[in-house]
Amino acid sequence: MSSYSHTEEEPKWQEKWKEWKIYRFDPESNLPAYSIDNPPRYTSGSLHLGHATSYPMIDFAARYRRMRGYNVFFPLCFDTNGMPVETATEKKYGINKFTVDRKTYLRLCSEYANQFIETMTKQFDMLGMSLDSSLYYQTDSAEYRRITQITFLRMLKKGLAYRGTFPVNWCPNCNTSLADAEVEREERNSRLHYIDFNVSGGGKITIATTRPELIGACQAVLFRTGDSRYSGMEGKEVILPLYLRKVPVMSDPGVDSAFGSGAVMVCSYGDRDDVEWILKHKLPSTVIIDEFGRMNASALFLSGMNTEDARREIVQRLREEGAIVREEELVHSVGVCWRCATPVEILEKRQWFLRSVEFSRQILEKADEIRWFPSFMKQRLADWTESLNWDWVISRQRLFATPIPVWECASCDYVLAASEEQCYIDPQDTPPPSRCPQCSSELRGSTDVFDTWMDSSISVLYNTGWQRDERMFSRLFPMSLRAQAHEIIRTWTYYTVLRCHLLLDSIPWKDIMITGFIMAPDRTPMHTHLGNVIDPLPLIHKYGADALRYYAATCSLGTDQAFREKDVVHGQRLCNKLWNIVLFCSSFQTDRDYRPAMLGSVDSWIILLYNEMVKSATAFMDVYEFDRAMRVVEQFTWHDFADNYIEMVKQRAKKGDRDAIWALHRISLGVVKLLAPFLPHVTESVYQRFFKGSAEQCRSVHVSAWPLPEEVAVSSPESGRTTVSVIGAVRDWRAKRDFRGNIAELIIPGGADRLSNAVSEISCACRAEKVKFTSAGGYRRLVSSITPNYQVIGPRYRERAREIIEALKSINPDSLEDTEGLSVETSHGKVTLGQDEFSVNYSYAVDGSEVDAVEADGLLVLIRRG
Repeated sequence: MSSYSHTEEEPKWQEKWKEWKIYRFDPESNLPAYSIDNPPRYTSGSLHLGHATSYPMIDFAARYRRMRGYNVFFPLCFDTNGMPVETATEKKYGINKFTVDRKTYLRLCSEYANQFIETMTKQFDMLGMSLDSSLYYQTDSAEYRRITQITFLRMLKKGLAYRGTFPVNWCPNCNTSLADAEVEREERNSRLHYIDFNVSGGGKITIATTRPELIGACQAVLFRTGDSRYSGMEGKEVILPLYLRKVPVMSDPGVDSAFGSGAVMVCSYGDRDDVEWILKHKLPSTVIIDEFGRMNASALFLSGMNTEDARREIVQRLREEGAIVREEELVHSVGVCWRCATPVEILEKRQWFLRSVEFSRQILEKADEIRWFPSFMKQRLADWTESLNWDWVISRQRLFATPIPVWECASCDYVLAASEEQCYIDPQDTPPPSRCPQCSSELRGSTDVFDTWMDSSISVLYNTGWQRDERMFSRLFPMSLRAQAHEIIRTWTYYTVLRCHLLLDSIPWKDIMITGFIMAPDRTPMHTHLGNVIDPLPLIHKYGADALRYYAATCSLGTDQAFREKDVVHGQRLCNKLWNIVLFCSSFQTDRDYRPAMLGSVDSWIILLYNEMVKSATAFMDVYEFDRAMRVVEQFTWHDFADNYIEMVKQRAKKGDRDAIWALHRISLGVVKLLAPFLPHVTESVYQRFFKGSAEQCRSVHVSAWPLPEEVAVSSPESGRTTVSVIGAVRDWRAKRDFRGNIAELIIPGGADRLSNAVSEISCACRAEKVKFTSAGGYRRLVSSITPNYQVIGPRYRERAREIIEALKSINPDSLEDTEGLSVETSHGKVTLGQDEFSVNYSYAVDGSEVDAVEADGLLVLIRRG
């Protein structure tokens, strides 16, 4: 048989698909639309294994729906906005936003973001993605940013967006505010310091802290309400060591009495608990850390130091003062920036916010309206939504992002918003339409930009034509599918659901499909610094894109998977197997108009199996269970069809049997179509070479109709199943004995009624020169040996077991006609054995000659080797 060459076939069809434009969404079509909110890929330039598996999984859905008759909306898109681009640009050019002017910085970021788009588009082509370039967008375009700005202005008018000064998460390295969703938790080593605070009027109280550098920002000392260790302390004051400022001692039920000494200092701001306690008890705030993570003048003797140096300095001074009672090593959870892993501070900053906490119930209700695949992933959104205590801070102190479309008065804090007609607008480049209407002072364009997720969370609105094409919007919104990974449920999913609820009181999409991570083979996360990152491009060159896509098809939704190269190798083998199956099936001349009147038993068996497989695969594809769909299609194709049916009907087909040729043709074509979403290149190759023109008129297999069960009259499929069982049993017999020659004769007593119409198939598949049916008694069966069942005899007879076993072994099998009621003599008398206490091995003879025997579907099959 020939071999499929992916190096020749894959590039050829990728170019043909572009030429044919078969993946284009047709806005004028009357076909039902199926729209995918495709995750825009970051323009990093490198294709990693996560891309190479998750994007094909989205493509499976697109290709399947296209074959089901949908007008598929599947845009090619890139994320060219925000911090990832800034970080990469700063690293490449050795700059930051303070060392170059704003216009230069923006130009360099834009150049960096755009330089990889052509390469990354080619990488998508290499993967066999059916993306529509006519729907192309990138998130830094003026048109995209216009939609982001309009959504903000709408929410501002509704009172949903507001500006205020509040404690916010702050990254000292990125020098910007962060939303809660952008703060990740890491376990880090630290030290817990037990420090004595003198009580005004006498006595001491010991507090435990990992951040002694914040003593200068301490506003109170708290202990748990009812903690007897601190009875009588409430209402007193303590003197802050080194700073000598007095703060009150208070009780609160939220203090963890089991942590440290049970007493804590409340600082502005050490963590989220500090924020809650300061607001609850109406405490003042003293900010001693600046935007760059350095101690400011309010920190006195620590001024100018970074927080780590300040910690070392104050610990040394406290030791010299004798204020440190003891220290303990500690591993605890630290909030870090999602982008650079710098520990996050909480600073009071004037920022823009979007009301979100008050809508938690509505978000959960909207989540219930969406179909989740897998369903358990909905709980992640629920857990995140219910954990939120702060509104979403949507402003950032960066540059390469969508500008907030307002002008601000420095004198009276008045804010003038741009009109929707002015969007897209950069208020730093566009002068305000007037002076401040409240105080007549000059207005200045806001220097803040939106959080990247403000842009990302309107992808569904941009895709559907909101505020651009109302006809398209009414047709596409809500979209059919959002596909994404599980780690951004708390960001992309949450913010999109929130935005669509606030703006439109609607769900964004009907379905959401959540993929997992691809891990290293040892199930550890892939990281460059660990040296375990696997580049998918060499795998594509070596095995082909379809082979890698096969691996993607084995991955279950929502589950992290360890990469297995052997699955890619198996995918390559499946491509070759499919190529050779179709090559064989197409070697027989077919009659397009022929339709069997009534299929025989073997043909009926395979058609019924095929029909059940089509139904199962379709049901799995409908709910995005691609791994299960692939499993049933592959099992049928490789084993039922190729290993069994084709082997059985080879001779019939070669002799021109029209029913066999019809079944070979219809099933091979159906299998090609069923595998087309997964293996687009090899299926296109065989479709064009063997089916187009003779049986199909579609330009491509990918716009052909998804197969349906074959409606044809069938007869006695049970006989077909028995035929397969007989062939399987004989094959197993061959394999165990390594018997490679032809079988002289198969003798099947009592099998004529079930198998007389399958003699050709049995003879062909078993390589038997003759198949003979006899009466049920047309052979002689002899007992060849008896084997004791030790596991039954031992516990049942205990001390007599050894004697019974030896007696069984000594029986001469030639003396036995029957083993029912078999008994042995022992020193304790005769023992009649049950059928479960021994097994009998038989030998068989036909016409005085010994033959081998196997059992299949209740029939005895006797094998004469010759």
